[in-house]
Amino acid sequence: MVNVIDVWNKINTSLNVNLKKINPNYKFIKANLTHNLPPYPYATTNILVAYAQDKDDFRATTKDKANIDGTVTTTRLEEPKMTLSFTFYSNDMTEMYEFMQNTVNALQTTVKQELSDNDIIILRCSVFVDKTSILETEYIYKYGFDVQIRVMDEVTVSNDSVESVEIESTIENVIIDF
Repeated sequence: MVNVIDVWNKINTSLNVNLKKINPNYKFIKANLTHNLPPYPYATTNILVAYAQDKDDFRATTKDKANIDGTVTTTRLEEPKMTLSFTFYSNDMTEMYEFMQNTVNALQTTVKQELSDNDIIILRCSVFVDKTSILETEYIYKYGFDVQIRVMDEVTVSNDSVESVEIESTIENVIIDF
């Protein structure tokens, strides 16, 4: 099964490493962090959809393997989708837009290749959306977008073989062995 936290950490790490080269002040953190927020500008990432299978369940590849001990191992390979939400924080609108555009550029080039090498495929980025809330005590620009990715999932299950079957007739109370 896909470890969502590992995928989330890999994306944040890759973005932090690659965007530090553009601006050392850029920082990506998980959205569930409630303390020790970095100075502006920073971005949060959050998992919106952790595991979405395609409507066509037959798309997965299934392999059966007979083992020496008589068990059968079934391996199912799928490519589920995940959706992440990116929110960018800044007190300067121009700085925030540059941060978002630099992130999209990185997601289309260096980060895309690095994630692809780890079986994380970037499918699409949504449009920029205003996420500013009026509950803030001071005015903070908060914009963001969503990113849809595809990951590789491999599930292996060991099945015990059936050695015998016993069927009892309810009419004649006769046991039939196969």
